[in-house]
Formats: sequence, C-alpha cells, structure tokens
Amino acid sequence: MLMKSTLAALLLFSMPLLAAPLQICYEDNEHSPALPKQMVQGVAAYGTHSQTATLAFALAGVAVELHRIPWKRCLHEASIGKMDGVIGIGWTAERQQLLAFPLNALQQADASLSLMQVDYHIYTHQQQPLSWDGNRLSGVKFGLSAPQGFVVEQKLKQLNALSTLPSGLNAGLELVLNRRLDGYVLAEFVADAQLKQHPKAALIKKLQPPFYQQPLFLVFSLQFAKQQPEVMQKVWLQIPNARSTIAQEQTRATDLLLNPAEQQPNPNCCR
Repeated sequence: MLMKSTLAALLLFSMPLLAAPLQICYEDNEHSPALPKQMVQGVAAYGTHSQTATLAFALAGVAVELHRIPWKRCLHEASIGKMDGVIGIGWTAERQQLLAFPLNALQQADASLSLMQVDYHIYTHQQQPLSWDGNRLSGVKFGLSAPQGFVVEQKLKQLNALSTLPSGLNAGLELVLNRRLDGYVLAEFVADAQLKQHPKAALIKKLQPPFYQQPLFLVFSLQFAKQQPEVMQKVWLQIPNARSTIAQEQTRATDLLLNPAEQQPNPNCCR
C-alpha cells in the first residue's frame, strides 16, 4: 500500500507524457502463480518487481498497460518492438543487444536503477541427497529444472544438469515432491509466495548458498529507446523513489500484521 501523503507529493508534478499507454510485459502465472496482487495507481501489479516498475511509470507521468504473458514470448515481442518494455529481466550481453538497459558511465547495467536484487535458490526434496557448494552440484540423478528462458536455465545447462522434463513451476514442484526431479531453481521471492500456500511445503528445502544472484531491471525495446529516449530516462530515474516507497509500504504492512492493535490501515493506499 502506498501512503497518501508520500504518493501525493511524488505525483504532484507528474503529467502524462505520451498520448497512448505503453505496452509492458512480464512473466505470466505459469512461473509465478502465487505472487501477491497490488493495485498501483489503478494498475494491477503482481510482485514487488512489477509494483516498483508500475509506480516508477506513474511518478514519471507515463501511462502503462501491463501484460502477463509467457516469458519467452514477452522477450521476443519486446525485441521486435511489439511490446514497449519488459519488467523483471536480468542482464546478459546477448540481451543488451536486443533491449535497452539502464547503463552506468562504464556502459554496464546500472544496479542502482534496478527494480530489485534477486537470489535464486535450488529447491529440492527434504530426502534428496542433492547439494550445491556455490560452484558444483553433487548428488544429481534426474537433473534440475528452471523457468524457460531465465538466466538460471542457461546456468543449469552449462553445468550439464538441466532436465528435459516440464519446466512450469507447478509441474516442476510436483516432480520434485515425487522425487522425479532433483531440484527446481527459482527466485526466492517467487518461491516464498508459492510455498507459503503449498500443502506439502514442509517436504521441500532450500539449498544454500544461492544458486545465482542478479538485479532485475525494467528495460525497453530498442525502437522505443530510439523514439522516446527522454521518457525512458525519466522513468528509470524514478525507480529509486519507487523502490523506496514500495519497501516502506511493505514494511508497514508487515508491522500491521504483527501489531494490528497498534496501527490502523491507510484507506487511501494505492488507489
């Protein structure tokens, strides 16, 4: 939830910059079905990454329409300009050739303008002998899986540990629970939301250390970057403000759950 006073101050001088809403995509619920929904300035956003991006657009005065579609399709449509941007993508050299990332003075992806930092962990059955020391996997019998098109899928492939079994989240977790898949690699915030409501969550353990760590970015199609570079920069520069505001509201929501008698919910949030 977004505090009325904070949001009002931030939005005071935000005027619409474009005639039509931008078309922005992010992963569909096949890979993150349990992410919490939050209305941010009239836009339904699922997960912290999309809530932060949506608020950054609002602060910059840019209207958007969000689309939850299969990840590979999302990346492809942004790469050809059918979508104006992508929420929640990790940097790779290949992706930088296809999409516009916020860059620092060294022409590297600027983590200070990322939506969030993400830890990817391996989730495995409590009785599975799988282990990860930060460099090597051991105890692999059936292989591991990850959401298709994600960077961690490529890392599993490099380790010769990628399974050919279905990689959707629900199917993957069921295979782990049935011990037909050694493990599933997932962003911690996605796994936390999913396992929180899973009846057999106690049978799944999270391996340490993280399998992979990366910042997630809001990126734009090269076509949009060429046509509207000022708008793109304005949105990126609002990300730190949006990130801070979302974090404050999440902390406040947690405090409210822990101490309901001490606080009253804010009726003016995120409308």
